[in-house]
Amino acid sequence: MNIVIVGGGFAGIKAALEISKRHLGKITLISDEPYFLHHATLYSTAVGRSLAESVIPLNQIFADHPNVTVVQDTMKNIETRRKLIIGKKKQYSYDKAVIAIGSVTTYFNINGMADHCFGVKSLEEIKKFNEHMHDEVAHKKLDNEYFIIGGGPTGIELAGALCEHLRSTIRINGIKNS
Repeated sequence: MNIVIVGGGFAGIKAALEISKRHLGKITLISDEPYFLHHATLYSTAVGRSLAESVIPLNQIFADHPNVTVVQDTMKNIETRRKLIIGKKKQYSYDKAVIAIGSVTTYFNINGMADHCFGVKSLEEIKKFNEHMHDEVAHKKLDNEYFIIGGGPTGIELAGALCEHLRSTIRINGIKNS
């Protein structure tokens, strides 16, 4: 059986690993990035810790699964009648398909939120957040208030890590906090 999985996130990887363990056929995992982005640890990367905590190469994850082929491509369309997934680079035929394309940050239509908030669901978002924090410290804007929207595991971890990151950045830059 030829199985195509679109998405290199939690669901896509879990599906590929489970199908691989059961030896149900040849698996092609299509992801637009060559790595798995571990969202639960992005808060730590956002506050200056190692990128390796959040970014895991897909080829490394599937190194011991010879029936899984990782392809870097972006899905553009699916033709269910022809059992064909159309990517930017090529087409992929399948007997079974799993579409696990993930989620994006939402601001729930709250006016101004997108303009004044930083997400922590992508490398681009955390890079912007980290640059902002460094700019704030460099310009000695130390009296700003920071609000974390969301009290789930990522929000709680970010709250604790952010305090330590700000203290460390202030200390490293030799700024006396009054």
